[in-house]
Amino acid sequence: MYLSQETVWREAPGSAVVGESEADLIALAHWHGRADIPLHQVSASQEDDHHILSVCHVKSDAQLIIRGRVAWDGRIAGDSLLLTGPRTDRWRAVFRGSYSTSRIYIPQRLLASCYADMFGRPPADAVMLGEVVPVTDATVRQLAAAITLVSLRGQALGIDFLANAGRALASRLLRIAHRQVAGSKLAMRQEIAPWRLKRCLDFVDAHISRSITLADLGQIACLSPMHLGAQFKKAVGMTPHSYILQRRIDRAKRLLLSSDDSAAAIGNAVGFANPAHFCTVFRKAVGHTPARWREMNDCRGVRAGCTKQPAAQQPKFAEHPLPPETQLALSTSSSR
Repeated sequence: MYLSQETVWREAPGSAVVGESEADLIALAHWHGRADIPLHQVSASQEDDHHILSVCHVKSDAQLIIRGRVAWDGRIAGDSLLLTGPRTDRWRAVFRGSYSTSRIYIPQRLLASCYADMFGRPPADAVMLGEVVPVTDATVRQLAAAITLVSLRGQALGIDFLANAGRALASRLLRIAHRQVAGSKLAMRQEIAPWRLKRCLDFVDAHISRSITLADLGQIACLSPMHLGAQFKKAVGMTPHSYILQRRIDRAKRLLLSSDDSAAAIGNAVGFANPAHFCTVFRKAVGHTPARWREMNDCRGVRAGCTKQPAAQQPKFAEHPLPPETQLALSTSSSR
């Protein structure tokens, strides 16, 4: 394999034709732009499952926006390393001036294989090493330098080299991530303070129409995203992401019954990126599409302007779908 040009941002070269035997190999690409193009904007909306380790060869200036939130904005030093995780939603980037990076694509299948070797069991879910992570580890730097140096010289990389170097790189990145998590386990086992949780719940309801990230909630609660995620799940019984989706669906149900807005408009009003995403999530949660659910409840006379049915027949909406002990802690905290 030779170093290819990355012609489509975040799309691994030849990813569409990789065979089963090569699905757990790293891929290499060169992503660069000229100085005479002062502003280069790119975007990507389709999901992928690979991490990308970017080796920056020159100083550059860039902004990375994920789900409408600025995840990175500023200068990137030459010879620095930046790891970005799988794209699961809308990503957009703006490159200011020239840039030149070698990109190492690390597939999910390789990370899962290394995880199984390291811990003796397959991962329960997709392996996530972070969304945007500057990497300073000396071993990772040496491995990345060895991989990119050979390819930059125009030499072909053999299957054995890609397999061995890729596995070493993926294993090292996994160890770094695991070490960071292990060092935080004590804090993650602690219960979240009621005032922190209330801040998060209120923030979700107040900003349900926009993108809400774990980093946003962590900032509101004055906790790191990792700690907030673990403590939130312990208190609420679901991850922050699942809770936000549930609140979006609850709000959408109310709007479907109380307004004549289209399902697409309601999906946008409760924070879904597009009608297709809204329809998919709603159907998974409720069992019907938004339009069908509205039609079914409309026939029962629940919507505004119709004769209401007995309360027992009407859809119910929990103010906060929380475990009883968490509700008690919140009410006790609020009464003080």
